[in-house]
Amino acid sequence: MRRTVAWAAALAVAACASNARPPPPAPPPPPPPQVPVAAAPIPDAAVEVGADANIDAEPTDAGVDAPPPAPVLMELETPFKLWERPRPKGAVNAAGEDEKLARWNVGGTGDPEFKSNKKSFHPGARVVVNTRLVRGYLPKHAPYDRRRGRYVNVLSLTSLLARSRSRGYWPFRLCFEDGLRKDQKIHGKTELGLRIGGDGRVRRSRLLMTKLPDRDVATCLTEAAKKLPYLPPPRGRSIDVVLTVEMWPGDAPVVQTDAPKGAPEIPGKLDANAVAQVLEAHRDALADCYRTGLEKDAGLWGRVQVRIEQDATGKVLDAREDESHFPDRGVSRCVVSTLRPAHFPKPDGGPLIFVVSVRFGAPPPPPAEEP
Repeated sequence: MRRTVAWAAALAVAACASNARPPPPAPPPPPPPQVPVAAAPIPDAAVEVGADANIDAEPTDAGVDAPPPAPVLMELETPFKLWERPRPKGAVNAAGEDEKLARWNVGGTGDPEFKSNKKSFHPGARVVVNTRLVRGYLPKHAPYDRRRGRYVNVLSLTSLLARSRSRGYWPFRLCFEDGLRKDQKIHGKTELGLRIGGDGRVRRSRLLMTKLPDRDVATCLTEAAKKLPYLPPPRGRSIDVVLTVEMWPGDAPVVQTDAPKGAPEIPGKLDANAVAQVLEAHRDALADCYRTGLEKDAGLWGRVQVRIEQDATGKVLDAREDESHFPDRGVSRCVVSTLRPAHFPKPDGGPLIFVVSVRFGAPPPPPAEEP
């Protein structure tokens, strides 16, 4: 009886166990904390990047072009045949342009003691004119006509000197520069005897004395003085005057214009446009020449004129700097070396000598005048 009851109780317990729900699964473990990217440690390159990875790695500057060189200020001048440089019309205008060119031929640097940086620098020839009355009468100043309210239009000592200087400076300077083209060191004083008629015209001009070694210059001065315009002397009477002209070279050599006497003829003809195209093709190389100078002196500027001689076949026989004196000799040598092997066009008509020029930078503005 007791066994039957125990067995029945066991069956009941088993039935209850089979009808019970299974327990819920255990929750998953929490994920590990995330490390922010900014706070993540940088892996050791020696450890993280293996040898195989380095094979395909590119340098950090791959595909990045180098910056272009800084632009420089330069001008390629129009080529011209030797002795045939274009000049403005009019003797005075042409001489003024020659003086500008002479200044470019000297150039300049950042050194305040360089000659073109000094206040006294004057590239043009120096001419000083003085007068002395030796016969006749002239008032010191023109008399004032109170009735008419103006000065009388007659020659005076003051206007004699003023007109001799203002009207004589350029004619006398042109004479002197012709002499300087033959000898850049000539200088001296010349005295001329003038007779000014009652109408203000120069009736006579003769050479009294000259210390110039070039007689042609003295003769030119004598002829130029004949054309000086003056006011009529008082009462229409003629006077005699001694005109003194003193001349010195400027601080820059006078540039050449015409062929010197006895220079051989140059038969070849220049194709200026074709030569200009060759220069343009070498623009970057010429600019590099200037950059090397600017690296040493940011104030460097000037002009390099190159004389190029060709035979009848177009072969370059000689190339050298001519007339210009660029302050940095390394730059001028670089320019000549760049142009010497250039393929210039074959000249028509025979051998040719021509000139090409490059201007680098610009002259500084004149210093401001002190108040």
